[in-house]
Amino acid sequence: MPLMLALIHLCWYSPNKFNGRNLMKKALIITSLILSGILILDSMNFGHAVMMFLLAGQIPGTSIFISAKVMLEMFALASGFVVARVMNRLFTALLTRKPIRTLA
Repeated sequence: MPLMLALIHLCWYSPNKFNGRNLMKKALIITSLILSGILILDSMNFGHAVMMFLLAGQIPGTSIFISAKVMLEMFALASGFVVARVMNRLFTALLTRKPIRTLA
């Protein structure tokens, strides 16, 4: 494992950043890390655990269920944060008369 981290470190911080070979190495390493993470999460049934938490309120890894009232409060709080952030960004852009950046 330390050898693999050393190889990632050497490849990531290469002195010649615009070499096509180094870009391909970076792309290969990043793709491998993402796919490894997906495989690990899939082996732990991560998707099923998240869906059971969102739909039924079951805390992953236990048999404890959260009540519907608490789940509704959590969703309302989370959606309130999202709406507040979006509105804050819109009002700030309107007040400063700067164009709104896209998130793409």
